[in-house]
Amino acid sequence: MSRSPMFGGVVDEVQTHDMTVSLTRQPTSRFPLHEHSVPCIFVLISGSYREWVGSREFEHRPFQPAALSVPPKHRDEIGPKGALFLVLQPENAVATGWPRRQAAPALLSGSISLAAARLASEWRRGAATPFLVEELAFEIFALAAGGFSEERRSAPNWLRDCVDRLHSEFDRHFTVGELAEGLGIEPARLSTAFRRRYGRPMGEYLNEIRIGHACQALSRTKASLAELAVETGFHDQSHFTRVFSSIVGCSPARFRRSVTG
Repeated sequence: MSRSPMFGGVVDEVQTHDMTVSLTRQPTSRFPLHEHSVPCIFVLISGSYREWVGSREFEHRPFQPAALSVPPKHRDEIGPKGALFLVLQPENAVATGWPRRQAAPALLSGSISLAAARLASEWRRGAATPFLVEELAFEIFALAAGGFSEERRSAPNWLRDCVDRLHSEFDRHFTVGELAEGLGIEPARLSTAFRRRYGRPMGEYLNEIRIGHACQALSRTKASLAELAVETGFHDQSHFTRVFSSIVGCSPARFRRSVTG
């Protein structure tokens, strides 16, 4: 399987008959216009990375997975401190539900970001078996394929507005009644429609958003866990640690050590 030179030297790699999953390190560099020969999902674990597709610029943050299909052509820039990537490439993209064509890289989030964070953390700590790596990698691809399908299905404007508010104000302490009142609908209708659409209650969805932001902050800042708890909307550090551990599979402190060490 071919790999773009952007992803640099392989630090570690797991290959099966269905998937190649790599940890790669790339020093600061710039790459001219190019395209990938196979679809992939890549996750910036640490460092900085930007890419351009035509006139559009995409600045990637740690643990914000991105999906690349064939095309687009794009050019890249790795920041001054280099970058560490998690790269997932399936042998058969169609089997994972991958879109055949894509006009620009899709920046993924939510459950996909958290699955990627868990995979990177387990691997960096030496706790990931090849079976676990492949299992989490296929989970990420399945979530990504589901996200592409989700985008194609229509949703009521009020439900999209609700999701937008959860993403933009994730540090707030909402009530269902408050959200429903702002949307002009009944709380029971909002709760039922949200769970039916996204497969989980709003509280769980909101916690996933918060932990996704926490993963990014843990990989690129030195803020204390108490500070991060407040910044991401949790009541206190203890609450933050419990939710983080239940979603990612390790404590915030251990996660920080695994991705920055």
